[in-house]
Amino acid sequence: MPDALCVPLLACLHKSPESRPHPESLARALDLSGSATRPAREWLPDPYLHEIGRLSETARALIGRRGWSR
Repeated sequence: MPDALCVPLLACLHKSPESRPHPESLARALDLSGSATRPAREWLPDPYLHEIGRLSETARALIGRRGWSR
């Protein structure tokens, strides 16, 4: 992994969610030209959107089946 990615990506793995970077600051750190301020459907390729949706549905089903809630 390039050194320039290590710091921002490791910050995403912080144990405390409050300490993880916000999408806007992560986009700036990775120089994504403001894509984090636009909805993902405007810049993320369709196959990724479909996979995210599929995984989200799977997670919701697992949470519902096990009786987990927020």
